[in-house]
Amino acid sequence: GVMIYATALAPLKWYLQDLKEKELDHREQHLQHVSLVARCQGCQGREASSPEVDHPPEVECRARDSPAGVRPPPAAEGQDYRDSVLVTLVWIGGGILAIIIFFTVVMRPVINRLAPGAGSFFRRFGDGADFWGFPQDADEATVFFKRICTYLMSTSSNLYLIVVCPRVLKHASVTNWLVILNTYTHKLFFYRAQDDR
Repeated sequence: GVMIYATALAPLKWYLQDLKEKELDHREQHLQHVSLVARCQGCQGREASSPEVDHPPEVECRARDSPAGVRPPPAAEGQDYRDSVLVTLVWIGGGILAIIIFFTVVMRPVINRLAPGAGSFFRRFGDGADFWGFPQDADEATVFFKRICTYLMSTSSNLYLIVVCPRVLKHASVTNWLVILNTYTHKLFFYRAQDDR
């Protein structure tokens, strides 16, 4: 199981490295913008204190011509912030809800279809399969597959958060906290059997 997870998560490692590089570039642009704004405020303060002194052109405030191409926020910043919060909630909450519906509702007929065959398949392995907790009949197979779907639901929703959150959130570091919150929320609301370990 661990080898399968490690192999499946290898592309995620490359994706996260790419996100880290983009985050560092974004921070560098933000620092350039902050230093440019500070210089502009310094220029305006000096002009207000000594209006008769001419400053050379290289000291003048040019926020529009910043090297990173970053412009000051627009006047409708509050409206944009509200819209971005709604979009973020729809992306994150809607995706998590879709994953939960898929594993609890859509997979139910599939589980009912697979359970009889899985019970008879694992019964052929005798006491060894029973020792490891594999189902021995259709009812046990139904419960077994429902538990597997619960575990896959938790993993899938965490992967969804890791992929989507850095794209829709302003600070990618919030993603870690959302993944932890999602993991423990699943543990609170969905039954975990001993085979979860």
